Amino acid sequence: MGRSLGMADELPRHWPILYALYHSGKIYNHFNLQKYIFLAEREGRVPIEYIFSKEDYGPYCSNIKKDAFLLRDQGYIDISVGYGWIFDLTQKAEENAENLLKRYL
Repeated sequence: MGRSLGMADELPRHWPILYALYHSGKIYNHFNLQKYIFLAEREGRVPIEYIFSKEDYGPYCSNIKKDAFLLRDQGYIDISVGYGWIFDLTQKAEENAENLLKRYL
């Protein structure tokens, strides 16, 4: 199904984080979160506004980590510490992601 023009302008900037967690479940450490979003952009699965730079551990965008903590503060994701950070969706985020998927994808 094709995307409408201007869809990236309508989606919240943090949408790729919710998308990544919705499709993969928990994501362990922020490097994997960065890579998942980068690959989703490369494969054209979701419009992404993040700009990545090449780092030692792969593609990186500092705004992803900032947005993840903002989403945590808004009650959309849980961030816990195990062997690194663990990112997981809350029920509120699952409903939000499902609504955005139905609307745009």
